[in-house]
Amino acid sequence: MKKYLTLTLLLHLAYIGSAQENVPAANAQVKNLKKHLYYLASDELNGRRAGSEGQKRAAAYIAQQLSKSGVAPIGTKGASPYYQSFALHLAPVQDHFAVTATIKSTSQRVYMLNDMVVLSARGFGDTEVTPYMGPTDAAKGKRSYVPVVEAQSIDEGLAKIEEATKGKAKGTFMLLLPSKKLIEFRKSRFALSNLLLQSTNDAGDTVFTSPFTRSFKAKENEYYSRALPFLERHPALNILLIDEIFLRKLFKNKEQEADSPNAGLRLGETIEFIGRTPADKLTTIGTENVVGLIEGTDKKDEAVILCAHYDHIYQKSLRKTADTDTIYNGADDNASGTSAIMEVARMLAQAKKNGYSPKRTIVVAAFTAEEMGLIGSSYMAENPIIPLSKTRMVVNLDMVGRTNQSHTDTSMYVYPLVLGSTDSTFTHKLNQNAKRAGIDISGKLADSDRMSWTHGSDHASFVKKSIPAISLTTGKHPDYHKPSDEADKISYPRLERITNFAFYTVWQLANE
Repeated sequence: MKKYLTLTLLLHLAYIGSAQENVPAANAQVKNLKKHLYYLASDELNGRRAGSEGQKRAAAYIAQQLSKSGVAPIGTKGASPYYQSFALHLAPVQDHFAVTATIKSTSQRVYMLNDMVVLSARGFGDTEVTPYMGPTDAAKGKRSYVPVVEAQSIDEGLAKIEEATKGKAKGTFMLLLPSKKLIEFRKSRFALSNLLLQSTNDAGDTVFTSPFTRSFKAKENEYYSRALPFLERHPALNILLIDEIFLRKLFKNKEQEADSPNAGLRLGETIEFIGRTPADKLTTIGTENVVGLIEGTDKKDEAVILCAHYDHIYQKSLRKTADTDTIYNGADDNASGTSAIMEVARMLAQAKKNGYSPKRTIVVAAFTAEEMGLIGSSYMAENPIIPLSKTRMVVNLDMVGRTNQSHTDTSMYVYPLVLGSTDSTFTHKLNQNAKRAGIDISGKLADSDRMSWTHGSDHASFVKKSIPAISLTTGKHPDYHKPSDEADKISYPRLERITNFAFYTVWQLANE
């Protein structure tokens, strides 16, 4: 959830009113909405998770439809002139928990990323290790024996290991750090476990940002700036990071070995690893917003943004049978909103062909990675097509195809959430647009849902930049984020009217 922002929105919307003849008739076509929605929510696209093949195919489809409608692209280069492409980075953490590690003699569990942090360029596991205290080269020929190297920092520890291997760093070492230092390193590891946008600041520093974490300079992150480069130089090396608390568990009641061939060594408890950790490296995921333009006339350097997210989620099913639906198709969330903005784009392009051009430029944006934390819209907010200072308003459609518990399937309603205060005539103007589209404006969205939509969809990325927004939705339903969110459950007659309502609202904003 994002921090709630109260904006004073001075929306002096001079409604066309007496000049109704200058407003092109809205004619959303149900056949178009169905065509878009059934494709986007098909099993073929496998949930449209950002970075996946399904998301790429969805992006290509949206770009194709914008081009077919006559909507102008935003560029001329790259895979598509309609793409605003960017890369996401992460270092997976969750796979570490699939590894089972135990102290062999007692079957006591070793908690990965807590008791021990494994660093390995190739992945580590399916083995046994026996730590020992003594010279690092004292256990030659014993592949399961690993020396404990003590250091006060990760830098010192890596330097000691490199020195001990004399430039031939390979095998496994256990690196003992003070508890405070291990906690700090673990935090730096977790900081890269969410999808992150990479950018460069004015000073030339590499900066990572995420909706879930604060921005941080890459050089200040020990995992990124110290461990990953070290592992890249020494791909055959494994390092097991521990602190003094776990060390005591390993060497409790263990005496120094006096018999050959382990004379001079103090052996700890043997740890058994079942399964393997993933390789320590950043994974790069390429993804893209799909963006088109309806160019304005005398105010074409100003913009209104019409948007929806087109990605959804992918989850592995724990139990899969022939009768089990395991694909999260996301028909309502948010193939419905995406289909609607594609149809509005077609209507706007057709209006322009018929001689009705908006005064302001209308930016039509289908955002990726909304489900991962509003990442696609955050990227556009930081890299706007038209400067934010020239952006009048954002109109966002998210889940506009189903019925919540306060209505019936035949109810013709929509919730327009206006974020911030407006002038006293704004509600009246929205009501005029709704009446013309044949849709009722509902004001009964539950408080919990209202908070969710205020902060949990793509308009929030612009609201925090002080850009006013209208969010259109029909609310949550029992199939939300479930495989049962299918295209045949959409209310297409209502979606048609909401699409017309969005058209009139965007037209009004672009022509005040």
